[in-house]
Amino acid sequence: MASQERMRVMLARQGGLRYLQLLMVLLVLLAADRAIAQDDPASEPDNVQPVAEDEFELDLDDAEMEIDLGESTVESQAEAVAVVAAAAIKPPSLEELKQVISREQIEDSGAADLAELLGRQAGIRVSEYLGGTTINYQGLPGKFTTILVDGQRVPGNILEQMDLSQFNLGSLDSVEIISGPRAAAFGGGNAGVVINLKTRSGAGHVAAMELGYGSLNWQREHFRLGNGDDFQNWILSIEHQKRDAWDANPGQPDTDLQSFENLTMRGRWDFRVSDDDSMVVSADWFREEGRGLDYSPPNLLRPSDLATERWGATASWTHRFNNGSSMTLTQSHGEYSHGLHRYFLSDDPRDERTAFEESTDDTELRWDNKMVYADWSVGIQRQAEELQSDRIKTNDGSQTADSELLGAYATYDWYTTPNWTLSASARLNSHSDFGEELLPAVGASRKLDNYSTVSATAGRGYRAPSLRERFYDFPSPFNYTIIGNPDIEPETSWNYSLDYSYAKSGRSVRLGLFRHEIDNLIDFVEIQSAPQVFTLENFDGVTTQGASIGLEQRWRATNRHGECNKSWFGLGYDLTWLPEAEVLETGLRLVNSPEYDHTVRAFYEHPRLRAELLLHRHDPYWFDAENTVRVPQQDSLDLTLSSELGCGRIKLSGLNLMDETNIRFGPLPGRELRVEYSYDF
Repeated sequence: MASQERMRVMLARQGGLRYLQLLMVLLVLLAADRAIAQDDPASEPDNVQPVAEDEFELDLDDAEMEIDLGESTVESQAEAVAVVAAAAIKPPSLEELKQVISREQIEDSGAADLAELLGRQAGIRVSEYLGGTTINYQGLPGKFTTILVDGQRVPGNILEQMDLSQFNLGSLDSVEIISGPRAAAFGGGNAGVVINLKTRSGAGHVAAMELGYGSLNWQREHFRLGNGDDFQNWILSIEHQKRDAWDANPGQPDTDLQSFENLTMRGRWDFRVSDDDSMVVSADWFREEGRGLDYSPPNLLRPSDLATERWGATASWTHRFNNGSSMTLTQSHGEYSHGLHRYFLSDDPRDERTAFEESTDDTELRWDNKMVYADWSVGIQRQAEELQSDRIKTNDGSQTADSELLGAYATYDWYTTPNWTLSASARLNSHSDFGEELLPAVGASRKLDNYSTVSATAGRGYRAPSLRERFYDFPSPFNYTIIGNPDIEPETSWNYSLDYSYAKSGRSVRLGLFRHEIDNLIDFVEIQSAPQVFTLENFDGVTTQGASIGLEQRWRATNRHGECNKSWFGLGYDLTWLPEAEVLETGLRLVNSPEYDHTVRAFYEHPRLRAELLLHRHDPYWFDAENTVRVPQQDSLDLTLSSELGCGRIKLSGLNLMDETNIRFGPLPGRELRVEYSYDF
């Protein structure tokens, strides 16, 4: 009643157009109330199938129903509810259409680290190597996937492969997979897709622990502590993880694969400087020690020890203006060191080790403005990096190489009608060694009805060669050497996508078409056969294209009321079809790119219990760039059970239950069993 009285007072104070605005608010409130009533089991007849919580949407397709705030002088409360009403007629923006892995999905998965989590996503393939993890997205090589933490890049790649073990899942709030025009705001080296890891922020009292144990002496301990109030929040997380090596070939000595131990620490402090100003300060530190690969014959390869260490710090200041816009200044610094010791018998000590140090300094000034019918952002960035090693060869003979990239960007989402969103972006890069490059992108999304959306994007990407690719000599533990090439040119790409999504009554469908065209692809060329020596060269181009399909159907577990009514059974299927993924100049297919990748899921969801069975199959694919070694078809089966246990949660995972053991190529050690327990104090 009090809410209705406030509505009558507001109606009395406004004239003409204001009546229409507040009528829209009332419609939204009544619709929401009806949706709640529909979802309330007590209000449903026994023979009526309940409506899914995410099924209801208000249908406002009448073209004459719109809200024009114009020169509004409505007081703050009335203006706020008017904006809510206006938001009800907005179509989904391209920002909202990005793929997001939520905190709940992270916890419910059987993944122990980021590599396992991303490997479960449609269109993404993950392969682990000694130097890190290769992510293959829609056929694109791993270097075209940019990994960011809270929008900031992370130093430390080996052969352009990011070691994903340095990002512990316990400290993440969500994972965003971003492509299209919105990627322009996430740095100057994006030629494919951006994976942005959003960390948890403090929110009042936080005290939690996670413990895990499993096969191969796998151990994981994660502790999280935080506190705060309306003015400041802080959070600190510490995670330790280890796993023993497994024997790839019992017939040969010293053929252990991938033992590791790492420690990660991350802290974040959010606080208000004033009513309009706030700051975020974060820092993290990571160290890992591992044992490399050693397979037969023993005289070809010896065990290798790997040690990496990384730390970084970021400070961000945000000022909010009265009109709802905000300006953010961010400064970040990161350092990464890598050391690999090979047990070769050699007179040259450089043949027995690989070592380098890398540092990055990034600065960004960004202005965001969110309006009723348009959102836009503009920003400028500086990205600097430096590489130090006694294994680099620069023109002046020094042991240090550096580069700098300056960029300016603008993104714009325009809600042209209640069902259409047009999106555009432009980015201008100026590289200290390669000059200027303009990167435009456009997109559009159309809300077909309350349940389905279609979207399309097209844009240009850019990736400058890293300092390692240009100057670094890398002696691999696999008994080959890669020599940097200072004359290689930047890679550029044109990326196209067309997507359709539908969701209603527990049923969802996702269909997508994609095509990527890359110019000046940087790839390996053999210049010596015994022992093998490679260098890097540009190729005319590479094309990947294909389609993706995602299907899911959910059924109520029971028609009874109460908690049981929130139980679901479900089946899901994901397919990535990659008919074309080849280097045009050579006609060779890209590595790690099977033509078909299938995933079948069966799951049960309940507020206190979740079970998931996941079967993954991929076709044979090439292991090497010369297309001489072919990895056979592989299947893996994972089972995850999680349940609330008092104030905590227990999770049981069976990974690779079909006991696939690929001695030479696969990162899978065979069947693994894990038990994990988390508790919030």
